[in-house]
Amino acid sequence: MSIAEIDLPDKDKVMGERLLRRLYLSEGSLRDIRSLYDRSVESPERVSIRHELVGKYLSEKRFKEAILLLQESLKLNPNDPSSRSRLADAFRRAGDLDAAAAELETAITLAPKSAQLHYALADIYRALGQLHRAIYLYRETIELKPEHRIARVRLGVLYGRVGDIDAAVAELETAIALAPEKAWPRQKLAEIYSSNGKQDEAIAVYEELLRSHPEHEVARKALIRLERSLGKARGGTAGAKPVRQ
Repeated sequence: MSIAEIDLPDKDKVMGERLLRRLYLSEGSLRDIRSLYDRSVESPERVSIRHELVGKYLSEKRFKEAILLLQESLKLNPNDPSSRSRLADAFRRAGDLDAAAAELETAITLAPKSAQLHYALADIYRALGQLHRAIYLYRETIELKPEHRIARVRLGVLYGRVGDIDAAVAELETAIALAPEKAWPRQKLAEIYSSNGKQDEAIAVYEELLRSHPEHEVARKALIRLERSLGKARGGTAGAKPVRQ
């Protein structure tokens, strides 16, 4: 029996239904929330239930159900870039990167000044191996949001992959300047130097990283390998600098 079937004043029935919905959304099972959604009519409250239901489906990796609900939402409001972004993320998590890219491309036409959308699409194209398209979109992200440190790191790494080492170094150094306490940009800069034969520069960056992050085992092991390799190249380990503790 639902609250609507109980002999109560209308205002109490409305209040009871609202309390029941809140209880389902906070404590209910996926089945409870789905039942609540199926019984509801299109309204701001149903939108809220749908949002919660999509989150539940995604958390349980039931991507098909989440995608169907998000597509239903888009039929009602096809010009909502945030809904398209969420659908793109569901496609991405389901492994359909082409569909994710298509949704984000449309979302960007609806919100061309969104750094978040450009960044998300750049990540998709990077995963698809379309590096030059990804580079363009990371650059657009940075144009819209110059302090976007992660976009600068990813852009620097991609510049390195396509052979533009000067651009790679410039982006990574900017990322370091934006957040000097972070280890990741320095690690990537050292890797760029190392993979392009600039061993002394790589060693200097690893040493700097380890001074602020002595627990960084990846950097420590890379530094040991580099110093051993450089020592051999110079005619013996005597010429290599010791790893700083």
